[in-house]
Amino acid sequence: MKKFMALAFAVLFMFFVTSCGDDKKTDETLPDEEVTDEDVEEPTDEPTNEPTTPTNPTEPAAECGNNDIEEGEVCDGGTKECTEISSDYSGGYAFCKDDCSGWDENTCRTQTEPTEPTEPTEPTEPTEPTEPTEPTEPTEPTEPTEPTEPTEPTEPTEPTEPTTPEGCLQITNGDFGGTWDADNVPESWEKDDYSTYNQAGEPVVTFTNVDGALKIYSKYDGNQKVIKTAKFSTAADAEIPTGIKFRIAAKQPSPVVVNLMWGEGGNDYYSYNWNAFSNAFLVDPSNNHRTNDFNNAIDFGDTENPQMHDVVVIFGPEMNDKWKNNSNLQLVFRLGKSSTYGETEITVDDFKFVYIGGECNNAPARTVGWAHTQWPTSVEGYEGMSGTFYGRVWIEGLTDQTVNKSVPLMGVKAQFSYRAKGSDSEITDEFWSDAEINIAENNDFGNNDEYVIKNFSFPFEGEFEYMFRFSADNGHTWTIAENYGIAKILLPEASQIPNGDFKYWSDNNPTNWTIGNNVGLSKWDRGENNYAAQITATSNITSATDVFTSGEFEVPAGKKATEITFDMATDAAVQPKIGVKCTSTTWYGWDADNRYFSNSKSNFVSINLGSTDQFYQTSVQLKAGTVTGACQLIIRYKASQDSWAAFDNFTVVYEDVE
Repeated sequence: MKKFMALAFAVLFMFFVTSCGDDKKTDETLPDEEVTDEDVEEPTDEPTNEPTTPTNPTEPAAECGNNDIEEGEVCDGGTKECTEISSDYSGGYAFCKDDCSGWDENTCRTQTEPTEPTEPTEPTEPTEPTEPTEPTEPTEPTEPTEPTEPTEPTEPTEPTEPTTPEGCLQITNGDFGGTWDADNVPESWEKDDYSTYNQAGEPVVTFTNVDGALKIYSKYDGNQKVIKTAKFSTAADAEIPTGIKFRIAAKQPSPVVVNLMWGEGGNDYYSYNWNAFSNAFLVDPSNNHRTNDFNNAIDFGDTENPQMHDVVVIFGPEMNDKWKNNSNLQLVFRLGKSSTYGETEITVDDFKFVYIGGECNNAPARTVGWAHTQWPTSVEGYEGMSGTFYGRVWIEGLTDQTVNKSVPLMGVKAQFSYRAKGSDSEITDEFWSDAEINIAENNDFGNNDEYVIKNFSFPFEGEFEYMFRFSADNGHTWTIAENYGIAKILLPEASQIPNGDFKYWSDNNPTNWTIGNNVGLSKWDRGENNYAAQITATSNITSATDVFTSGEFEVPAGKKATEITFDMATDAAVQPKIGVKCTSTTWYGWDADNRYFSNSKSNFVSINLGSTDQFYQTSVQLKAGTVTGACQLIIRYKASQDSWAAFDNFTVVYEDVE
């Protein structure tokens, strides 16, 4: 029996040891063969921490799960000391313990050396990489918004040939990088004929190559063209540039005009005059062909050592009709005599067309941040009335650089239009009218720029909403103002003189009235915005002159007009005569006794109502049967001295016809 029990116990013990060893092999790399006593080396008198065998620490000389190890012996490849003998199982077996932790009695051995990874906690030092938070400085990369220059590659690599509709037009040899001839004229540029003149045996104009820039010196006592680019052509689908950018220096105030000439020249061109306020060359919309306008001289403040400055020629709405379908275009420089020095000297370089938006874009992208229909917010008047309207725009990086003034800006456009009140229909491009910059140095527009459209008229009766729209990319995209104005357009009563009470005005002229020559007209505010029309005349009106004419009114069939009543005020002596023009003109002169205008008094007679600020009601006594159909009221003046008269509340009085 004892043998049987011993045998059973031995079998159980071997099963237990075998099972534990199998479990651990799944977690650790153990020898495939069972460890025997021969595999374990007896410790020396003084234990050492370095194993004698095996030399490979991955194969320990002793395992803690070996019941032949005794307390105090070295195990786990000589790295640990057996400090405890387990008594949980018959026969006992050793556990390796460094600090009485890190072992599990459900396994046959303690954790391997990786339990020492408490040292690896040092890698926490890598937390220092938090310093990379400094990369917040990369916010500076916002400067890369200047990669606009990289877009310069839009310039053809062979600028000697004009670009095709597939390309983007540029000025040939605009950087003067080509060869120069013996007269120091850059390739593809040419002297104008006037530049070859001599005066006192010396050339009027000389050209010098200064580090690749062109210096032009002129001592001519007058105005002249001096140099022009090679001719270039546009096509029907060519993109319109926003303007021309170049560099210029002036040794002293130098009058300069830039022409953009079309076809063979003649009078078909635009002249761009220097405007120091805008730091740009601008076209004069009132007279496009002003070659002799040298009033604004370029003066950058350093006459001894002139520095190059970036300037632009700003194209506006004038380019829309002229740019497309043209050939033989040329950029021409004209120089004029300086009123201060009499001689001029400029240096120019780096000419190129600027495109903002579109496929040819080579300038910084801008967007409209805010747009507003500024004033007036509402109008009321008769059909055909006209007025002045203002709008404002904010474009970050542009308009906020022109505080307290407005200047023309490249690529910025403004337009004005209207539609039926309450309509959500889109206004097509052909119904927008161009507005112009309101240049007013003393007006405070804040970070905004202001644009104005003058003499805009609403052509027919109705209620409308009107608004501005703005573009920062030369019209490729538009932003409509966030608010609309309201216009109420009325039809005047057909049987009365249109706007006879002068309630409605188109700027400084009463709607539906026409002012003549040699006279002035102004509003006379009679209180609470009740306006009269005041006409002033000078003593040089020696013969009868039509000075004030109403719109047409219709005398209805079945009625006859008997008189026209109105209010009148005069100074000491005026000589007006009133006519009513229907099928023919009948004139009514002043009847001083009855104080009205009568057809029995046909001559000009001085009028003195006895007060310079008092209105009196008077009338025109109409001749029976002469006023029928479509008629107009005409006031005619003759002045022996400076004089004025004011009129208000013209009303036609009718009598029923049986």
